[in-house]
Amino acid sequence: MERETLRQWLKREPFQPFRVHLTNGQTYDIHYPRINLLAQSFIKIGITSEECPGPLVCDHTEYVRLDQITHLELLPHCSPSESVNDCDRKKWSDRVTSAEFERRTPVERETLRQWLKREPFQPFRVHLVNGKTYDIHYPRMNLLAHTFIKIGIPADDLPKPFVCDYTEYVRLDQITHLELLPNSSPSENVSKD
Repeated sequence: MERETLRQWLKREPFQPFRVHLTNGQTYDIHYPRINLLAQSFIKIGITSEECPGPLVCDHTEYVRLDQITHLELLPHCSPSESVNDCDRKKWSDRVTSAEFERRTPVERETLRQWLKREPFQPFRVHLVNGKTYDIHYPRMNLLAHTFIKIGIPADDLPKPFVCDYTEYVRLDQITHLELLPNSSPSENVSKD
């Protein structure tokens, strides 16, 4: 399989789920393009859990060499006019409400960047899929990378923190949504379980 062909299938707008067929007869279904990594000679395919209706995290990953792929096939459960979100809402409607599905859609990196760069800055809370939250009061204590954010947690005993007490690494695909906070005291900037 040519890398460019697979790249086009992963980047298709709107995305259409598809099946990857291998030379040994094995198949992998790709429902969410963002949980897959296409390298020069292989693809790392994210395998989701049956209990999870959205593109939150992979249950595990499989490495497949591109020369082992014989062909790709569109999956029949979504019509070409349906987006993957519409299709998934139908597929999981008996298990997950629409509001729950929307909450589980990961926050985009650009959205998080805009919240960190706001002028004047407004403190906000980061919500994770596991229910944990982090309050961000000082944008310069945080480092936003392509796939994660390093959140700086200030020490409670410093009146005006210029450095953080410790940091937490959070993958962007673990963030469900952001929430504005009223201007509150820095001591509230803690991780909550």
